[in-house]
Amino acid sequence: VQGDPGQGKSTLCQALASKWSKEKHGSQCADRCIHRFDLVIYLTAADLKGYEDIPSAVRSHLLAKDLKVSLSALDESLRSGDVLFLIDAYDEGCQENPLLGDLIQGNIFRGATLLLTSRPNYATDMVRCFDQIISIQGFDANQQSDYVRKFATH
Repeated sequence: VQGDPGQGKSTLCQALASKWSKEKHGSQCADRCIHRFDLVIYLTAADLKGYEDIPSAVRSHLLAKDLKVSLSALDESLRSGDVLFLIDAYDEGCQENPLLGDLIQGNIFRGATLLLTSRPNYATDMVRCFDQIISIQGFDANQQSDYVRKFATH
């Protein structure tokens, strides 16, 4: 998903992760809804920097420090089901990040689904690795007011 700063890329990822974790699959869901995934992992691209494998990054950034989950058990969980990786802010974490490159290119977790967000013109070298590209064009003035009003009252 490409879009300019402040257009909702991170909000989209966070909303998908929240919907998966808090809601159950219901009749309002389409055949290919977020609930079809066994596991949804939300990380920023920068969260993968300095790690040699996905389970280490997941354990470090998403699990409580006192939770004693082995890397092999975590790796097995990540490989045993239908996994969605939501990787936000490619543009802020793509430099010197070989693990991110391997995930995008399908060198690791080839069977997983990857949703990557980036500001325009940053992921151009990786576009060939994706089946679909979505661009968020932004809000007009009325949509901005509706958005603020909706979330201010919520």
